[in-house]
Amino acid sequence: PKGGAPRGATLHAFHELGLAWPCSTDELRSAWRERARRAHPDTGGTHLEFLAVRAAYETIQKFVESRQ
Repeated sequence: PKGGAPRGATLHAFHELGLAWPCSTDELRSAWRERARRAHPDTGGTHLEFLAVRAAYETIQKFVESRQ
């Protein structure tokens, strides 16, 4: 893989989803689904929590893709 370890906002995104680098796309998807279920407003979370989880997923996804 290209590049190094995540830093800054990307590192925060990994923490938001409870992931460590390196992670597979399957691990990313699984962590996102679990966290999104808990953060979703229909299941007791808040809209802002859900948006943060979605942003974390998108940030990590871009980071992983840029490393391939």
